[in-house]
Amino acid sequence: MFRRHRPAALLVVLVATAMVAGCTVPGQSSPSPSTGSPTATATASATPTPTPDALSVAGGAKPPTVFDGDCEGMIAPATVADIVGFPVTSQDTGMATVVANLGGLSCTWEGDGGIIRAAAIPSSALGNTEFPSDQIPYYFEECDPGWVCGWMGEGQGLWTAVSYQLWTGMTRQAVDGWGAEMGAVITSGFASSNYPVWERDEADWWPVLDCARVGDSLGAELGADVTGETGGFVDPPSPEVVIASKAARASHCYFPVIAAQLPLELFTAAGEAWAVPSSAEDQAVDTGVAGIAAYRVEGYESTISAGFSLTDGVNSVTAYIPTDGAVSAEEMLRAVAVVVADGWR
Repeated sequence: MFRRHRPAALLVVLVATAMVAGCTVPGQSSPSPSTGSPTATATASATPTPTPDALSVAGGAKPPTVFDGDCEGMIAPATVADIVGFPVTSQDTGMATVVANLGGLSCTWEGDGGIIRAAAIPSSALGNTEFPSDQIPYYFEECDPGWVCGWMGEGQGLWTAVSYQLWTGMTRQAVDGWGAEMGAVITSGFASSNYPVWERDEADWWPVLDCARVGDSLGAELGADVTGETGGFVDPPSPEVVIASKAARASHCYFPVIAAQLPLELFTAAGEAWAVPSSAEDQAVDTGVAGIAAYRVEGYESTISAGFSLTDGVNSVTAYIPTDGAVSAEEMLRAVAVVVADGWR
């Protein structure tokens, strides 16, 4: 949704990082312009009290998707067009795994007016997670008529967000109105749906990683000095990715590799075992580490690095490993698998 033109030299890395819904660099986070008057609250309901008839979802299994994953069931294109004043057509742009991991749904429409994206995530899946307060001004208070403008709300047990990109006539006031109308349609439909109450076992979910500590662990396995750096978003992703990443304890760590052009990169997310492998073309790799399944990501294209996905049966990690460094890719992959198996200790 939040698309910008990028230099060609970055495409190899960015194609891969799109799998986790946002490109990152060490220590950098999404921009936070000056604050304005908030137009929607940024709260998430607490996890509901368990009920005997709630659907039990394993920690690494995919929960039910709101609106059965049907964008027209969430809000019809004709309804969107009536609200914004331009005809729109649905676009299948794919959905970030981290959003689906919470039972969420995100949908995109395009028309002569521009691009619109709407997302819905059950509040129960977010638990106590709140949208990062330092990002609220950028996403929901400021409004750049030459770029993007967003709205967020919550009600009827559903968190919703709507973003308008390069949309004709968008102002803060207009977007607040359109977003509120679309949000009302979406939450009303959700309230009358048969979306099940479900509970997820998070006992074995990974925490947000301490990248420096992980670097020490990798170094011990490789017999080398390894430093870890924490990354943040470079280009701002869609707002649903921001809050879903926080709820799924997503992490991104960089580890410079001697003589390699690219660092070793690790992206993790709790509960995403169901998404590994990411495609039928991915090839299984034997790391020799018990309890860890690993796959080479066939869709990742680079002449100096390789992409891998690993899971412990509950969580997932995507690793981009340089192939032109002093340490072989096989050695680094095995070191990652060992550290994963040890619970990142």
